[in-house]
Amino acid sequence: MLLLVAGSSTMLGAAEYFATKALAGDGVYSLLRRYDLDDYSCNFTKFYELNGLRKNARLIVGKSYQLPLERHVYNGKSIRSTLGIDSWETAVMIRDYNYALSDRGQLEGRYEDTKLLLVPYHILHCPDDKQQVPDPVSDSPEEVVVEGGVSAGSGQRIFPIFGPKYAYTPLASTKLRGKVFYIVGGHGGPDPGAIGQRAGHRLCEDEYAYDVALRLCRNLIAHGATAYMINRDPNDGIRGDLYLDCDQDEVIWGNIKQSPSQKVRLTQRSEVINTLYEKHRLQGVKEQTVVVIHVDSRSHSQQLDLFFYHHPSS
Repeated sequence: MLLLVAGSSTMLGAAEYFATKALAGDGVYSLLRRYDLDDYSCNFTKFYELNGLRKNARLIVGKSYQLPLERHVYNGKSIRSTLGIDSWETAVMIRDYNYALSDRGQLEGRYEDTKLLLVPYHILHCPDDKQQVPDPVSDSPEEVVVEGGVSAGSGQRIFPIFGPKYAYTPLASTKLRGKVFYIVGGHGGPDPGAIGQRAGHRLCEDEYAYDVALRLCRNLIAHGATAYMINRDPNDGIRGDLYLDCDQDEVIWGNIKQSPSQKVRLTQRSEVINTLYEKHRLQGVKEQTVVVIHVDSRSHSQQLDLFFYHHPSS
């Protein structure tokens, strides 16, 4: 799984860096998080520099990337003499970091045996650069003012995204407080999904998936959750009609216009969710869930009201 860059460095020479391969689902945040490097913004800057990447660039599965982890050959005496530093506290931090990686199986053994000593970039170069943790979320993100909407800052619990009839969402319980959900209605924008005809009406999958997604989002909020509608229609809201009109004006959270390309749309949504995820992770949120809703057909022998697909490790 690991690719070690040959060679070593000293404090007097140019540093060489530890490298590893990107796994399926990895982004820059998750890759650095796996090595406990995500709390310092200078580590991100160094990662982009080392790999010649633009900020928030996508990673390629199976490709090796250099991490902001300097490689040194341990001299068998001490970390301080190996690195040419005086600080005992700094040496202890580096020791504990290496022990943590070896204990998790991310290194083949401890540096005393392998002679490979890893030094996080931030420890020697930017120890005071720790990212500021955002203030904890106190209101639902859907409670903000939007065009034609009403602010819920006074505690009115008005959520304009659900439409005039359902905008008011009373608090039914707090059993989901502290949990964050990202709700995605399948397709949308230039992609209507499956299309059918009934009683002279054109039926578009994305409209029905969006309506179900809105209802789910409202129910989550009613029970105290923080919930985001990732793809959003500015004027539909929850509808009670038998047939839902098709349109293409759905956007992505942040008023991002959806790309005609299916692959780009997927990237747009995932980048928005990953950014929000990181914000809430820094706030200390432990449980965040993405729910994507589609309306698909099944054969008559396999008809189900609801079926659920998920990653085996989720």
